[in-house]
Amino acid sequence: MPRPSENRLVLPVSFALLENIKIYFEENLPNDALDLLQHLVISGKRTTAPPGSRANSVLPPPSYLDLISTLAVHPRHTTYAKSRDDHQAAINALGYLQLLPALVSVKDSGMAQAFRFEEGRSTGTQHWERGTKRKAMVALGGSEAAAFDDDVINHPIARDSVWTQAKDFWHIVGWAINCAVWHRRRWECWQLWLEFMVFVMERDLEERIALRDAGEEGEGERLEESILGRFLLLNEHGEGRQVWKRAAKAIFADGEQRAMNEFPPVWREETKVPKEDDMEFYKAPSIYRDVEDPSKDWLSRTGPGVRDLRIRLITLLLHITHCTPSTSLSPSSLSDLLASHITHLPYPIYTSLLRASPLSPLPPSSLSTLTQTIASWLIDHAAPANPEPDEVPTQDTLVTCFLPFAANTSSLEDNARLSWAVEILQRMYFDAHRDVGPTRAFVKAVEAGIAARARHVRDAKVRGGVRGEEDEGFKQQILESSWRMRVLIEAVQGGVARRAKRG
Repeated sequence: MPRPSENRLVLPVSFALLENIKIYFEENLPNDALDLLQHLVISGKRTTAPPGSRANSVLPPPSYLDLISTLAVHPRHTTYAKSRDDHQAAINALGYLQLLPALVSVKDSGMAQAFRFEEGRSTGTQHWERGTKRKAMVALGGSEAAAFDDDVINHPIARDSVWTQAKDFWHIVGWAINCAVWHRRRWECWQLWLEFMVFVMERDLEERIALRDAGEEGEGERLEESILGRFLLLNEHGEGRQVWKRAAKAIFADGEQRAMNEFPPVWREETKVPKEDDMEFYKAPSIYRDVEDPSKDWLSRTGPGVRDLRIRLITLLLHITHCTPSTSLSPSSLSDLLASHITHLPYPIYTSLLRASPLSPLPPSSLSTLTQTIASWLIDHAAPANPEPDEVPTQDTLVTCFLPFAANTSSLEDNARLSWAVEILQRMYFDAHRDVGPTRAFVKAVEAGIAARARHVRDAKVRGGVRGEEDEGFKQQILESSWRMRVLIEAVQGGVARRAKRG
């Protein structure tokens, strides 16, 4: 679990020192600039404050954070770096960004002002200057605020910022996951960048909810003005469900042509790879050194790290809909939207997302709702509807609405997916009720469902070729799921019996 922020007092960089940092950047010495900034954020400024006072960190204005966040992921400093020093700038930039939420609050850091997308794309300098000047004007408070009015950093990367090149945050998410399928080295860069961004959004929501619960008023506690809220346009009146649909499409991007068209590269020629014998470029070591030939894993499971990213983003979306009444989408409607994508994912990805784990950030209640929704779409039409779909199902609900049924088609795939969903609901129930054993009706319903699914697919046609191999795999998945459900019941019954003997 991440450590809480030290919540230091934030002080602005003095005008003279900021001019030196600006010169470092403009003279293409980013590592020198970042070393100085890192010293300022860690050591802070010596003051005459009495002992026991809050420590402080010295931070630049938001326009500098805009540049630093771009350095961390720009091709020129990552996959297309010309030297070790060029690549080191990306490493140092990401390291500096990761220090910010650890030392100061998101609200005070200036990240909320820096991490904003410009309205539409522009190739002209005038539009870029308007954007960076607007960010530079949002200083960190104090008498020096006016000093940053015209603080535009004359650096090629600043003119090629991720915040001006990407259409919105969901463009980046969708493109990054597309990279996980087709462009492994770009995915490595985007993965680290997105992990930082997601952490900042999580911390931002936590801080705002804490302020709201403490009764403070103002924009600081409004979730609509959070970084995630602005990415979802919650602060824009009249915006409907389209942004939510775009977010869901981005989270479940799969590298297919449709996803590639909707979420294209952020930068032109971003995926260009230097030739092996090109001595002008520096090839950074991969963060996946233990994967010798990842291509098969990449194409079948959409790359390592994607599952965790998807789960964290799903959790954030569900969290903000529960906590913000003004969203254009209710929690139940969002669950339906997410479930509609999960249902059609390739089976290995489907099972990896619908998986109960104590380490998962997705709350059990949310996982239960998603799983119930998917099961209700797959299950036999004779199954009665769950009267309380937003609640974690009881044994009686499982017995009545889920356990004894096959899928509503004879498809091997549909029955395998349903069996997995029902198995997850069963497992989640006993994880939450460790002192409760299954009733006779529960055991009978489990056996009835296993028999119904086996009977339903007995005459299912197995396709030829590669599809036939998939069908044989679905047959095996149904058998293994049935075995696990029986073993779980035996384990729970044995545990209850042992506790009864001891007690």
